[in-house]
Amino acid sequence: MVRNGNDYHKPDTILYLQSNNLIISQISCGESHTIVLTSNGQVFGWGCNNRGQVGCGENTFQIDPAPIEFSIEYQISKISCNSHTSIIDPFLRIYSANCPPIQS
Repeated sequence: MVRNGNDYHKPDTILYLQSNNLIISQISCGESHTIVLTSNGQVFGWGCNNRGQVGCGENTFQIDPAPIEFSIEYQISKISCNSHTSIIDPFLRIYSANCPPIQS
């Protein structure tokens, strides 16, 4: 992988996912972070995380995929990124990281 600071200039294999035999069922790219959903329902994120948008509980740059853990007991069904991260469970409840509260 060719790196200049935190910028990547050449596509490469994400070794963490490959070495753990994780099969990706969905991927979503935000402004500067990425989230994946594996075939067994695990969610991982990496990239810019200065506002907590990766959703891993930290607010530092995540160079390697970090697990995103939930207090729910069922499998995540959909993921989506923009400037924040949204995750949907089978009951269509939405979980979000770095989503500012709606002002009324």
